[in-house]
Amino acid sequence: MEDEYELDEGISLGTIFKVGFGRKLLFLIVTLAVAVVVFLAIVLFYNKSKVNYESSFAYDTVSLSDGKYIDGSSYNVNYIISSANLLAVKESNEEFKNIDVQKIIETNSISLDKNVKEYSNADLKSETTYTLRVLKKFFPNDKVAAAFVKAVAETPITKTNALASSLTYDGNLAAYTTADAYETKISLLESQKTFLTESYDKLIELYGDIYINNRSLSSYQREIEDYFKTNQITVLSSQIATYGYVLDFDAHKNDLNIQKEHLTTEIANNTRSIDYIHAEIDRLLQKVKDNAVTSITLELDSYNTELAKLNLENSNYQKELEIVNTKLTNNGGADKTAFENTLKTYYDKLNGYTVEYKNVSKDVYASNETIGYTSSSSIKKVGGLSTVLTIVIGLVLGIVVAFIVNLIVDREKLSPNYVWPTKKQPTKDTEAKENE
Repeated sequence: MEDEYELDEGISLGTIFKVGFGRKLLFLIVTLAVAVVVFLAIVLFYNKSKVNYESSFAYDTVSLSDGKYIDGSSYNVNYIISSANLLAVKESNEEFKNIDVQKIIETNSISLDKNVKEYSNADLKSETTYTLRVLKKFFPNDKVAAAFVKAVAETPITKTNALASSLTYDGNLAAYTTADAYETKISLLESQKTFLTESYDKLIELYGDIYINNRSLSSYQREIEDYFKTNQITVLSSQIATYGYVLDFDAHKNDLNIQKEHLTTEIANNTRSIDYIHAEIDRLLQKVKDNAVTSITLELDSYNTELAKLNLENSNYQKELEIVNTKLTNNGGADKTAFENTLKTYYDKLNGYTVEYKNVSKDVYASNETIGYTSSSSIKKVGGLSTVLTIVIGLVLGIVVAFIVNLIVDREKLSPNYVWPTKKQPTKDTEAKENE
């Protein structure tokens, strides 16, 4: 039977296997040594160049739906893997100082894929998710990698929250403090009131009438509206017209005289134009009366339109002139204390409402601008060889190498002339002892 498996040289397969598996201790040592070396080589070298950290997520960022951040700057999701953002993320955490971000960029070792899932049901919106991948070899350990990838993915959320904390929303109020005319101050207060109510409108439109600090957004808005219904800012303009209040009369007296002269001139010019148009209308009407023309409708319409425009301008100029004259006559107002106290009260109220809006909007963005990960862990490792497969490969290669080593060490046993030792024949004394 053995002859059937005998090789050309006269060595049977049985002999090869017998020699290959002969030295059991050596076989075991070599197998384990090779397995460990292969395992470490795959883990430390091969897998590092093949394994990626992967994070899949979806943004729930209503404020970014129009492609802009809350400060008006442009939003583009691909920015999160730009060199500028990756460097900024690295600088944001001391744990990231050893990550070679520049190398990641140069070797194109980071990517962002957009995945859109369309639903056949028209009532369901499409679902957009993103997959971020970074090569494993650039990170010292899983913990640092998870923190870095998470920070990159959450860039839009982080920026939105940072903007919500840094924006002051008080541009009108800042301009109010440097304005050199009461009219400007009143206009800025009115603009700030409008800005706040419209800002609450936008929050409600985006997120609904949600509750922040146990109050609905509409209740914050309504408080502003109710206060300024009772305390109308525009009434202050009427007081200026009535009492001729000027913030700094001495500084503006010359300007008021120039303004008076300008308005008087404009009124005079418009009056001459009005007189001319009236004369032209009378001339046309006379032509009709004399049967010189049959139709003057178009010309009359043109003249009447211009006449209405000039009369309206003169009416406005006249009102402005009356206010200027009152200011000059009253030397900017005798006692402005009550007026200025009212202005300050309105400013303080709006300043408080502005601070409140900032805090409310910050809470709205913090609780509603979120990111959702598709798995319980923010990242996972993909690619490369698994631990189990790595162990199997190591053991298989170890067995092969150990087998070959045994063949080399006991190569003389593979010679056709090699005489395998036989078992010693038992002696008579031994047989007698065995039979006892």
